[in-house]
Amino acid sequence: MTADHRAAAEELERLMKNHVTRLSSVPTTAASVQRPATWSKSTPSANGAVNGAHIVQLDPNLVAPGHYANRLPFNWDTEAFKTHKADICSTHPNLQPIKVRKAKGSGIAPYEIVYGHRRHRACFELDLPVLAIVEDLSDADLVVQMTKENSSREDCSSYERGVQFKRVKDDKVFSSNEDLGAAVGLDQSEVARLIRLANLPLQVVEAFSSPADIRVKWEPKLSKALKVDGHGVLNRAAAITMTRESTTAKQVLATLCALPDARTPAALGRPIEIARDGKTWATIFVPAAADGAGNRVQFAHGAVDVVALETALHELLAQIKRFERTEQAKVRA
Repeated sequence: MTADHRAAAEELERLMKNHVTRLSSVPTTAASVQRPATWSKSTPSANGAVNGAHIVQLDPNLVAPGHYANRLPFNWDTEAFKTHKADICSTHPNLQPIKVRKAKGSGIAPYEIVYGHRRHRACFELDLPVLAIVEDLSDADLVVQMTKENSSREDCSSYERGVQFKRVKDDKVFSSNEDLGAAVGLDQSEVARLIRLANLPLQVVEAFSSPADIRVKWEPKLSKALKVDGHGVLNRAAAITMTRESTTAKQVLATLCALPDARTPAALGRPIEIARDGKTWATIFVPAAADGAGNRVQFAHGAVDVVALETALHELLAQIKRFERTEQAKVRA
């Protein structure tokens, strides 16, 4: 796994932890949705049965997102979720129960969601009890039930499914992509592609208005662009994120994957990389003598402070001089 991929995985883990933290804080209510009458937050009480399964009424603060959740926090800002929340507000509580299991370890909540993250979040924000089925499930059974239940509802995005499958793979819940695919009804190649989507650098993901906009069929093109012109892709992604111009997902894809033309740094001869702390900090592109172009310097995304920049420039100039002497020696030989 590359440093970019590790950073992306760490950031996704941070987002999920923040999401859990938010669920243990004071609930918020959207101004457009009126909060129903309050209810007594007592111990779970029996509420009935659905298809023979016993369901209970739970305080949503006692329920945390699942470790293998395939709903990321960006969902809570969508119009679709706001509509879903308004529906639950009008019927309170949720007509279709969620499913939970007893949480493993010493977490902040005694229950963990198997499926129904959107229903739970809506009840949490509305300060409503959430109807739930409690079942003792293994990690493998949880992943299968969550994936199959979501396939019959508003489908989660390819990126979210990739994040879920990546975590499942990292935890070795299934022995292989083939076993995971067979369990959830997908070909192993599709599982592998979804996981590669989740491994995209965070800068690339943030270039899109929403991770939900990234289609799984774009993964090969994005991965190829990162392999051929990784620095260029990350720099273009950073520029898109900074400007936040009104562009469609396809336009973002086209910009990220645009191959360098004959006059861009990546095409100006052999690159010389400057490393700091084990990472590429800057790259020098030296053109062929007949090209007539000047030397180019391309700094890595997130360049450091001015003092470090000045020091690095001295190093760059020294490397250029050494390179020129080497080339001159080759010509004389």
